[in-house]
Amino acid sequence: TEQGWDRPDWPEDATGDKTSWQYQESTGLLLATYDATGTGPRYTYDNAGRLQSRTWARGVVTRYGYLSTGELSSIEYSDDTPAIRFSYDRLGWKKTVSDVLGTRSYDYDDHLQLIGEQQHGPVPATIKRRYDNLGRPAGISLDDEYAVDYRYDQTGRFAALDWTSNSHRGTTTYDYLADSDLLAGYRSGAITVSYAYEAQRDLKTAVTNTRHDRELSRYEYRYDRLGRRINAATTGSAFPAPTFALYGYNDRNELNTAARYAGDDLTDQSAPQPERERFYDYDPIGNRTKSLEGRSRYDYRTNPLNQYETITATPDPSSPLELFYDQDGNLTKMKTTAAGTRYVFNGENRLIIVEPTEPQPGDSRLSFSYDYRGRRVLKTVSSFTDNTWHQTGRTGFIYDDWNLIAEVNLDDDTAVQYVWGLDLSNTLQGAGGIGGLLVRVADNQQHYLYDANGNVGQLVDEAGTLVVAYEYDAYGNQVQITRSKAAENPFRFSTKYYDELSGLYYYGYRYYSAELGRWLSRDPLGEEGGVNLFMGLLGMMGLIIMTILAYIHSMMQNSQRVERNVTKSH
Repeated sequence: TEQGWDRPDWPEDATGDKTSWQYQESTGLLLATYDATGTGPRYTYDNAGRLQSRTWARGVVTRYGYLSTGELSSIEYSDDTPAIRFSYDRLGWKKTVSDVLGTRSYDYDDHLQLIGEQQHGPVPATIKRRYDNLGRPAGISLDDEYAVDYRYDQTGRFAALDWTSNSHRGTTTYDYLADSDLLAGYRSGAITVSYAYEAQRDLKTAVTNTRHDRELSRYEYRYDRLGRRINAATTGSAFPAPTFALYGYNDRNELNTAARYAGDDLTDQSAPQPERERFYDYDPIGNRTKSLEGRSRYDYRTNPLNQYETITATPDPSSPLELFYDQDGNLTKMKTTAAGTRYVFNGENRLIIVEPTEPQPGDSRLSFSYDYRGRRVLKTVSSFTDNTWHQTGRTGFIYDDWNLIAEVNLDDDTAVQYVWGLDLSNTLQGAGGIGGLLVRVADNQQHYLYDANGNVGQLVDEAGTLVVAYEYDAYGNQVQITRSKAAENPFRFSTKYYDELSGLYYYGYRYYSAELGRWLSRDPLGEEGGVNLFMGLLGMMGLIIMTILAYIHSMMQNSQRVERNVTKSH
């Protein structure tokens, strides 16, 4: 039972690992953070209280320059991270930014709303925005080949969007429950998506994806009194056969059991699927201590910083997976006796290289570059031949805020474009786009279908033919893929970009490993995002999805706050 603390001092006999913060007495400004090993970042400020430098524990120094009017003018790094420079108009609004892509410029209307963005360099683009008389987004366009227009109903709810992408076009219309802001579903071309909810709670009990009268996929859910999802059933033509899953939790609301069975009768558990069974044990702060995945068992050893140091598999305990980190908490290497992978991070703790530690002919290396906001804008793939790395592919990314709207092959100038609607927050980007991607447009158009958590379940073409179907375990591992075109679509678990070569999901601020069930680097929000800076997605079950949505919402708010306070940008 919960009890209040009524003594004058808090207890001092706790055995946990300690993190401490040092502040400047006269101003309250943060000077340093020290983790359980006594290391951490340090900060200095100028006479105006503005951040002047940041020194990471591993020694990388970031320096910030300002104009005489107070605006941030430059960010420079002591390592190879590209510098960033800003210029402003006479009102203090951001006019140009120079980063890894070169220079981009911004235009505003008379109401100081951002209406234009021109991006130069290796990924040139012109993005234009429109607003209605109430200041709401009315649409966005990319060059002359992509446009999305937004419409609202009489009560101000988002009602529909019309889109064009090269020669393709379409309309998505949203429906709401009577006298409510809850979505009842939407119609996108011949695709109809409908939602059902509990009567007393806004918990989805069903998601049904149909084309005309044919049920493509249906997900049904039940919850306990705490709002935790206790079972999920799948039916429809996209699945080989009906199945259902049962979930269990410990006293800290952590998922500890998941079992799947064939059939649609939840009381009939006579046909288990052993390869889909999952069992998890955790320490008091949420690190795994052991897991059972099908017939494989894994034991985890964690250090005082909540980082996994070794993961030992029962089939081969003589070759554990070893994990290594830098002083800022970034995963730098994973290896067994047979092979290893190296990870390199830049001055903002963003992943820039994934490569084998001992490359063999035919191995691949990934390199990433980021813009001034931290968005991944370039990806380079190299192949190891003749004892050296040779570039084999380069991709550029173009965004609407944080939603990827175009993926450009820089070798042949072909592009894949993406159309986004309302995500799980019932806004355009409040949940980081999770569940909001509607259409993929390349040679043809393909429609995304989801479960209740915004995980991509299927892609279907204009005729309703199944292109690919995915099934995941609770932590995002892909346990079944139907059809052979999975590699063409990168958006999967949580509607996040999956890199086949690295096995990582790109969440914008960090990379997530479904295999490890956690992030590769510390939480950029620090302890504000939770005391465990590496903990994964808590199983993505039931109300726990709201933890992820709240995290992404906090990160988006933090990004917007930095933009407003530092660069006076929209």
